[in-house]
Amino acid sequence: MDKHRFLYRIDGLYLVPGNKTAGFCFSVSTQALADLIQIQVPTIELERLMSGIHQRIVRVGGSAHEAGQQAEILFVEGTACPRAFVSDPMFGGSLGADPETFSRLQRPDRLDWIGPEVDYTPHNCDTPAQSIVLVVMVQSWAEYARSKLRQSVAA
Repeated sequence: MDKHRFLYRIDGLYLVPGNKTAGFCFSVSTQALADLIQIQVPTIELERLMSGIHQRIVRVGGSAHEAGQQAEILFVEGTACPRAFVSDPMFGGSLGADPETFSRLQRPDRLDWIGPEVDYTPHNCDTPAQSIVLVVMVQSWAEYARSKLRQSVAA
């Protein structure tokens, strides 16, 4: 059985405008993140990933396009493991995980402390457009991550 069979899940997608009323919870399997944090990734590769994400956001158009012009994924340095997904660094709209999680992911003996999944929770998501941008970002990252995991198994 492929240990990366389950990679991620999106729960509770809310597209309600208001003060911190939009967003969703994004869960990723702990084992997948533990493997991704071990994969060194050149900066140019992450820049290509973000360029592709920005192209997808442009295709969404409308307010999502406006909200996602400065979207970024904050990675654990030099790896394919995301610390946070940010739709707009100035106005908010992000998904982030507990910072302690990332040091534990680097220690196989501490994966049980994390549990089966790492949850990225919403922060300052006020508009449906921010949520849509974040969905585009996590879906794009998940496709990329799945590819990286398959490459690492094949190597």
